[in-house]
Amino acid sequence: MKKALTVLLAALIIIGMCACSKGTSTGSATAAATSAANSASSASADGKTTVNIALTVDMGDMDPFAPPSSGRNNLRYSVYDYIAVFSEFGETWDKMDWQLAKDIRQIDDVTYEIELYDYIKDAIGNPIKAEDVVWCFETYMSSGNMPRLKNYVSELQLVDENTFRIVLTTTKVGALEYCFAQVGVVAKATYEANKSVMSRTPITSGPYQIVECVSGSRYVLEKNENYWQTDESLRCYTANQQVDRIVYNVIKEAAQ
Repeated sequence: MKKALTVLLAALIIIGMCACSKGTSTGSATAAATSAANSASSASADGKTTVNIALTVDMGDMDPFAPPSSGRNNLRYSVYDYIAVFSEFGETWDKMDWQLAKDIRQIDDVTYEIELYDYIKDAIGNPIKAEDVVWCFETYMSSGNMPRLKNYVSELQLVDENTFRIVLTTTKVGALEYCFAQVGVVAKATYEANKSVMSRTPITSGPYQIVECVSGSRYVLEKNENYWQTDESLRCYTANQQVDRIVYNVIKEAAQ
């Protein structure tokens, strides 16, 4: 049973991996998991392609500033966009798969300048600019839910509407990459106007949106038809929308 669940989870994760935007090859493991993903998908009654995934843990709080958890980690890269994400273990920032970042420039040993795409918007049409990203970083750091982030970041500086700088406290390998891949970004205006629903069905710029949340039982994600990155050649691999609907069914260990 555990092996079957692992294959199903791998199938979902690989949904986005089978076509990397920067041409990264993930090898035979990707091919095998892609095959599993294809066999796990089906057309539902409304004609939407659906993948059903069984998991042993609850997703918990999906608010962008909630503490990390094993359940939350299964969903967040489908629901939230990040500055950049890892396509291979241990990548440096220049080798990562850039998502919100159009360009990243190193200014000195601890300072990096990030230019965002100038057409990012969330599922309800609110734009996401550099000030929103800075606000997300600062909110997450002040929440106390991710102490490593606060330890790594010394300062965040706005440069212009679509550009900001991040100043680190350390030159430690992996610190910058951790920051890029851990902060899910939302529009400040959207978050503040919809705070009551952000822990269960957050409104994000991500490739999928949570449309149903039954805590401890079922989570349904549907493709964001208004996904901002319309140029598929520029999409981060986690943003490949190869199925219309993803259904997570929580099956706790005792029920297996």
